[in-house]
Amino acid sequence: MISLLVLPVLLYIYQPSIKEYTVLRFILPKDDSQLPSHSGYTYSVVRDVLKGKKIHTIYLGEHNDVNEKKLALFAREALKLKFYSDTTQVVGVYLSEESTYGNFVQLVNIMVRDKHKRYTLIGDYFYVFSEVPTEL
Repeated sequence: MISLLVLPVLLYIYQPSIKEYTVLRFILPKDDSQLPSHSGYTYSVVRDVLKGKKIHTIYLGEHNDVNEKKLALFAREALKLKFYSDTTQVVGVYLSEESTYGNFVQLVNIMVRDKHKRYTLIGDYFYVFSEVPTEL
């Protein structure tokens, strides 16, 4: 009988918590090989933007401990682009066959954590562009 009286108290103390989920909207460029014109957000539009820029590429391999250091370097370089507003450079990461889904999630988490606005995924490459400079 005492256990029946204690049960509601225990259920009240250890009640389950409701989790809140964060949703990230990620728009990928369209494959424009089937499109008649270069309209919208397509591979060729992104390639044209990349054409005149200096691209710093980091290659992710099969060694996870080295990949962690490479992703830390990527995060630092992406922050430099964001704060310096250098529109002549781009930082990219090549996701090789040995790269995992976790590596991709880490890249997206870096973008969300540091509040980057301009990044894209094209094929096996993940690129970060600098922020558009604001007027002083």
